[in-house]
Amino acid sequence: MKKIITLCLLAFIGTTTLNAQGCFKAISAGYGHMIAIKTDGTLWAWGRNAYGQLGDGTTTNRNSPVQIGTATNWKSISAGYTHTIAIKTDGSLWAWGYNDQGQLGDGTTTQSNSPVQIGTATNWASISAGTYYTLATKTDGSLWAWGYNGGGNLGDGTTTQRKSPVQIGTATNWGFISADAGSYSGQHCIAIKTDGTLWAWGSNNYGQVGDGTTTQRNSPVQIGNATNWASINAGGEHCIAIKTDGSLWAWGRNIVGQLGDGTTTNRNSPVQIGTATNWASIGRGFYHSTAIKTDGSLWAWGWNSSGQLGDGTTTQSNSPVQIGTATNWASINGGFAHSLAIKTDGSLWAWGFNGFGQLGDGTTIQRLTPTSIACPCIPTTSIFTISACNSYTWAAKGNKVYTASNNTDTIHLTNAGGCDSLVTLNLTITQASTPTTVNTSICSGGSYVFNGVTYTTAGSHTATFTNAAGCDSAVTVNITLSTATTPSITVTAGANNVCVGTLVSFTANATNGGASPAYQWKLNGNNIVGANSNTYQTTTLANNSIVSCVLTANNSCQTTATANSNVVKMIINSAPNIGVST
Repeated sequence: MKKIITLCLLAFIGTTTLNAQGCFKAISAGYGHMIAIKTDGTLWAWGRNAYGQLGDGTTTNRNSPVQIGTATNWKSISAGYTHTIAIKTDGSLWAWGYNDQGQLGDGTTTQSNSPVQIGTATNWASISAGTYYTLATKTDGSLWAWGYNGGGNLGDGTTTQRKSPVQIGTATNWGFISADAGSYSGQHCIAIKTDGTLWAWGSNNYGQVGDGTTTQRNSPVQIGNATNWASINAGGEHCIAIKTDGSLWAWGRNIVGQLGDGTTTNRNSPVQIGTATNWASIGRGFYHSTAIKTDGSLWAWGWNSSGQLGDGTTTQSNSPVQIGTATNWASINGGFAHSLAIKTDGSLWAWGFNGFGQLGDGTTIQRLTPTSIACPCIPTTSIFTISACNSYTWAAKGNKVYTASNNTDTIHLTNAGGCDSLVTLNLTITQASTPTTVNTSICSGGSYVFNGVTYTTAGSHTATFTNAAGCDSAVTVNITLSTATTPSITVTAGANNVCVGTLVSFTANATNGGASPAYQWKLNGNNIVGANSNTYQTTTLANNSIVSCVLTANNSCQTTATANSNVVKMIINSAPNIGVST
């Protein structure tokens, strides 16, 4: 176990959650790295990464936010000294980073450079990552801890290291929790129960437990008897808290004015800071403290060697000073010597030490005042393919109209993650190829169907034609009315006075019979089987045979009209008898 801890290796942990409509909804600062959740549920990290604490699968420092995985269901986060803990919306617990003391909780001391699930439980409610240990609660109100325990900071009554979560006591009314992230001498935890009472345990060298002593506590002890504690935060070796009446309180080490009481005197029990009763939220650093009032103003005090207070100087302040004049600050948090905050519009701001890129502004330059951090996003490229008839109007490109048969165009749009995205339009225009005029006729009482529409009257009609590609065009349908005509038929014979056995030909001449009239020849009023053309020939006629034909017209208006022909009466001469004498 490491025993040498210098000032520059001291750390802090804090987490702030905001229900914002802008970029970020939750932030947490570790010693030199930051973890954040965007409003879309994605996880982002930046800063120091020597032990894989960012979770991006590498150990490379990042001076601007990088997305961790692709999951969109991250709920809460806590950045420790060199490890990170998180909970998903399904209640599962995840951890990554340094693990020499079992602080990840996976039963090993093996470092992980990307998130690993801890156990299978899905009822984790809140988390707070310490220097080399972790504190958490479940939805049933039980308290759990694991990792380093040299200062009794796990609260299980021992100083034994734990590599997986162990329950602390049997109480099921734990509410808010905060693990410090200072040094081995400063490791302590504070918590508020659902009844509003305050509890603390762990190292107590500087009175940071707050029980009026400097005695280490290996299990939770109640601090005073007040039942109106509302929020808490454990700093490096100090604590700050707000009561339900809006008053601000602090205790523990005060070497650089981090308590904010105007002195540098340590306090081993809570003391009120000023008389204001409009404190809304707190977010401490290692040796500095930060807070927001109900009017949205931002305040800071304590150590300021790197500009972590944000007042434009590096001068220590022993009491709260307002940072700027903005009144739209929503949440605040801080690391070893830097701070970050979210405004009510969801925008992220950071200032102070930046040696690891922990401010996230793309540099390693120290900032003495709040600096806006651009909302991170992942550029995307998408292809929009569409087919249209005749023309297409692309609203995204200022209602540009396309009429050519094929088009390819591009535009830059903001994607769902708030990032610039290149969109390519692949467009196919199908022209409606169809006649513009259709001429037809119908009989009285008849109809004409065009493109599924039935027309029964004469005149010009405007119709819609849908071609094979599904494109519509206007068509004029001109309909004329056809009147019925009377069919007639006449029959002529090649001869009507012939000898027996002579071949006689008959011809039927039809008028108004239509394109394909039907014929039926008759002999003496009876149908002649198979005689159905406009001619008829026979050699078997008897004398006085009567031949006729019936016409069945086949035109558009008279499909069943018939006409009877004239009759031809045949005279058949018998062969003469010729006698032969011998």
